[in-house]
Order: sequence, then structure tokens, then C-alpha cells
Amino acid sequence: MDYLLNILPKIFLLSVCLSIFTHSFAADPPFGRLSVRHGQLVNSFGKPVILRGISLFNSEWQQEFWTSDVVRAVKCYYNANIRLAVGTDHPWDDIDRIKDVVNASIENGIYLLLDWHNAGDGGYAFGTGIPDFNAFISNAVDFFDHMSNLYANIPNMLYEIWSEPAWLEWRIIKYYHYNAIRSNDKHAVIIGGTPDWSTGPNSAVLTQPVIGYNFLYALHWYAIPDNIHHTLQQRMILSAKRKGLGTFVSEYGTTTLTDHAPIEYDMVKYWWGFLERHQVSYIVWSMSNKNESTAIIKANCTAAQVTQEECISESGIFVRDHLWSFDNGIIY
Repeated sequence: MDYLLNILPKIFLLSVCLSIFTHSFAADPPFGRLSVRHGQLVNSFGKPVILRGISLFNSEWQQEFWTSDVVRAVKCYYNANIRLAVGTDHPWDDIDRIKDVVNASIENGIYLLLDWHNAGDGGYAFGTGIPDFNAFISNAVDFFDHMSNLYANIPNMLYEIWSEPAWLEWRIIKYYHYNAIRSNDKHAVIIGGTPDWSTGPNSAVLTQPVIGYNFLYALHWYAIPDNIHHTLQQRMILSAKRKGLGTFVSEYGTTTLTDHAPIEYDMVKYWWGFLERHQVSYIVWSMSNKNESTAIIKANCTAAQVTQEECISESGIFVRDHLWSFDNGIIY
């Protein structure tokens, strides 16, 4: 009986949400235009907010999930905002699909993080096989120039301008950040990648931060059974905050980096509690059916089944139930 009393309101909200957004019209995001003050993400009234969301998989590999129906499900069935992980090898080949999903996110009134999804040094981008960091920068700037011009001043938009720089020194990554931001949208919130696959704002970042506004530093974590590693990452968040610098967990995983690892429930809950206490936004990896434990959907199901209970993975149920424990402002 208690379970029914808990779940019935959610079923009602879900049915209303899905029926409303069968018809297309733009809806304002719940917190208005976001900004960053003293390292904290805030709403249009300057009050602290936390964005909780789900990331789509790389656009070049799981294209069947890049649809307006999946976006609506992320909002209505998972009570989440969305991250769009744009593959960097051939982004212009997918530009219409990318725009369709951006438009669907705006129409559904959720925040979207447009992510330049490259894990490495940028050297082998765009299928060239030739390390050319300048070409990587140029292509990224072209992409963000196009998208930020098209969606300038849309309050739903946030930009993650490099998901996971790998071996490069901070001085080089920082140079990239300066060249990739503020071409059109002067006020959008920007999340910048940090060294070592965005493990967080380390001492090099803290001593030479990006000079600007509405800027946050990416931190990615996976639930590896190493308390020292997690403690160090959390200390980075706190050290940055003391310096007035903010962090955004633009990607986390409920398991280790091994494909079929078990869900690390205690570690994930430990992180969730920390992020909530310190008002840090976080987005889980990933809305996909890839045969790995972090996938929200089971491998034998399709993108058309993202709201079918029997198709949601163990990780997906864990994350969905957590997301529904909050009023994220997007279901009304």
C-alpha cells in the first residue's frame, strides 16, 4: 500500500507530461537563465540550484537514442535534464539530428548540456589519424560558433566545450578554453574539461584558473572501489569552492570503468549525498542500450522501449528512483 501511495502521483504526473508534450510548443526551463556566482550555479533570482540529468551516448554510436521521443522520456519518465554527447569525429554529418534533439529539449522545457565529447588529446579528431591540436581547436570553435549563434540567449542551453582532455597540460587546455567560448552567447554557462580525463580542478587549475564569468570546471567520476581516489576528487571540489570556483559533475557512472561491473550502490549514494550537500550539479552516463552496466536500458531492448519497466537496467532503476526523489522543477 505504501508503495502504491508513493508511485501513483508519479504515474499521474507521467501521464500528464507525456500527453502535454505530444504537441510541440516551447516551455521555459524551471530556473530561468542560469549563471554562476562565486562558483555556485544559480537561478535567475540568484538562488543556488542543482541540475540533475542523464547523458545520451556518443552521437556517432547510438544514434537511435537521439530522438525527440527519447528526450521527452528523459523529462517525463526519468524527471531529468539532458546532456548531449556530440561525437567529434564527424559532427557535421550528424548536425541535423543534433539540432533536432536540441530543439526537442528546448520544447520540453529542460536544460541541455551540449557536450563536445572527446576523450583524449584532440590529436586524432575527425578521422585524420594525424595529431593536430590546432585543427581540433578550429573544428570545435566552428561547431560552437554555429550552435551558439543559432541558439544565442536560449536559457535552456549550457555548453561543455571538451568532455575529457587526457594527457595535455593545463596551460594547453586553458588555451583551448579561451578560444572556444563566448563567440556568440555572452551569458551561457560554460563547463570546461579538466586534466586527466576531467578528474577535476587540480592544483594547476586552481593556481591558473580561466578568467571569465559563468564558467564551471568539469569533474567526472566512476564508482571505482578506491576511497582515496574519491576523497581526492571531493577535496578538489571543496578547494575550488574556497577559491570561488565552481565544479559541475558532467559525467558519472554507477560502476567501475569495466563493462560488466556490479553497481556500487554505497559509493554512488556517498557521492550523491556529497554533491547534494555542496550543491553541485551531476549527470549520469548514459541513456543507451550498450552492453555495459552503466547503460540505462538493457542491451536486448531498443530506444522505443525506454519507458518500459522490463527494459530498464539495474542501474537505470537505481538512477531513475533517485531522480524522482527530487522536485527538479521540470514536471508540472
